[in-house]
Amino acid sequence: VPAPAPVAARPAAEERKTLVADAVVDATPQPAPAAPVRNVKDVRFEQKDGFVRLTIFLDDAAPVATKESPKGAEVPTLRVPRTALPENLERTLDVSDVAGGVLSAVSTYADGGDLVIAANIAPGTEHRHWAKKDRLMWDFRNRTAEMPTTKVAQYPEEVTSSYSAASAALQATSKLAPSKERYNGRRVSLDIKDADVQNVLRLLADVSKLNIVASDDVSGKITIKLRNVPWDQALDIVLRAKQLDKVRNGNIIRVAPVDVLAKEEKLRIDRAAQKIELEPLTVRLIPVSYSLASEIEPQVKSLLSTRGKVNIDARTNVLVVEDIAEVLLKAERLVRTLDTQTPQVLIESRIVEARSNFSRELGIQWGGSAGASAATNNATGLTFPNTIQVTGGSTDQATNEFGVVSPANYAVNLPAAAGSGTGGALGFTFGSLGGAALINVRLSAAEASGKVKIISAPRVVTLDNREAKIVSGEKIPITVITANGPTTRFIDANLELTVVPHVTQDGAVLLKVAAKKNELSDRRDNLGVPGIITKEADTVMIVRDGDTAVLGGIYRRTAIETKNYVPWLGQIPVLGWLFKKTQNSDARDELLIFISPRIVNRNAALVQTSS
Repeated sequence: VPAPAPVAARPAAEERKTLVADAVVDATPQPAPAAPVRNVKDVRFEQKDGFVRLTIFLDDAAPVATKESPKGAEVPTLRVPRTALPENLERTLDVSDVAGGVLSAVSTYADGGDLVIAANIAPGTEHRHWAKKDRLMWDFRNRTAEMPTTKVAQYPEEVTSSYSAASAALQATSKLAPSKERYNGRRVSLDIKDADVQNVLRLLADVSKLNIVASDDVSGKITIKLRNVPWDQALDIVLRAKQLDKVRNGNIIRVAPVDVLAKEEKLRIDRAAQKIELEPLTVRLIPVSYSLASEIEPQVKSLLSTRGKVNIDARTNVLVVEDIAEVLLKAERLVRTLDTQTPQVLIESRIVEARSNFSRELGIQWGGSAGASAATNNATGLTFPNTIQVTGGSTDQATNEFGVVSPANYAVNLPAAAGSGTGGALGFTFGSLGGAALINVRLSAAEASGKVKIISAPRVVTLDNREAKIVSGEKIPITVITANGPTTRFIDANLELTVVPHVTQDGAVLLKVAAKKNELSDRRDNLGVPGIITKEADTVMIVRDGDTAVLGGIYRRTAIETKNYVPWLGQIPVLGWLFKKTQNSDARDELLIFISPRIVNRNAALVQTSS
């Protein structure tokens, strides 16, 4: 909330005045105020549901007694006895933008050891104040709105007519538009009646420690009462009140009527224009080193006077400028500022590829044969069946029978891919003495794990706003059988990083980054052409010169679990392991890209701004 200078004056009884330096100041000795019993910690203004609230935060939770202005006052006021207000909280708050039309300004100031609060309310506004613990709250609402139901602690008491004067001052000032100019001068309080304007300016000159020169046209009387405002704001208020203006040159401030200064400014402009028309023209050659002269010509042309002109010598890349000496100096300074080296950016990247894979395979093979026949001396003794033979039937020519009696006659043939360097297997054979029964069991298992880490650190230098590309990989030849015979095609399986840098004026680098990684897939079409696995990332980022940014990594995980089993039997708990084979694999790929831009010619390339 903007905080214009406080305007509500403290109550004053009949005063005896003494003239000092043509300014009227208060000379009546005042009795020492009573010591405050509490202090104000903060003043806040906030919007509520249907009303607005001003809250005074105190450092004491003791009951608060207040004195309120008479009912119906155009600008109601509250006085809180023996309450100290810090100097930084003595102010007038312009709350017209946030108060919903019920309130335009609120002023808080100290008077004789008391806290005084004045509010400039709109017609038709109701208000009530109440205290709770260490807070004093003042609520405002339009009569058509619903007021919050709160127990109100009021202490009606007659107040002096001085509240009316404070209210009138607040109301008059709150209607002024807040100044956009910032003031930072030493704060002063002025109470002046019918004083000569020149004496007021002398007083402000003493306060500001500056020299103020007033012309003979500066005259008249002024009455002003300001409290705790910057001296430069007080000076502006005095000047506006008397239709005056100022011109500052170093530590000298010249004050004159507005129309006089306006005429002087117009005369200065006319003389400058006349000087341009009378001064002889000069030709100057301005070489351009890093840019094209045609690109800088429009900027130079905008500086020329009505008599000036500029031409381009394309062969030598020189600007031929004809104008008065002052304009030529400005044009040359502009060209030297704009004609800088194009920024060169060294892009250092670090590409980290990490791969890990794990696979495990468990298998079982078992079977055999059993029979009853005369050959094994255990015939059935029946005419039919006289001979019985049971044999496993899951054996083929590719079946591994190492470790068991051949033929293995496996009934369950679910082996793991165990062989030389890939796993292990263990075979068991159980047979009868006469060879009537034979059981072969072969257990196999294989497990593999691997990790791969590839780190690449390519570097490339490019100009501002120019594309830089880094490619790392290989071209894989693929032979495809077509109607015209075998044809060889090359497929790119590489990592490609494309960067477009732009150097900002503050030394940062805006990067447009595109990362792409292609690799062959295990899948092939009916002509034998493999598929391509593509990973891409596009982003825009801002990186400080020399810092490192991480382009979002590309992470992929492939987990596969495969079970081969005999229907129904392989799903039996525990015993099902005799009828099934399991395969588990877990493959993880991760790609991280780190980018560090460095401006090679930073000092020579960045434009140095100047007025």
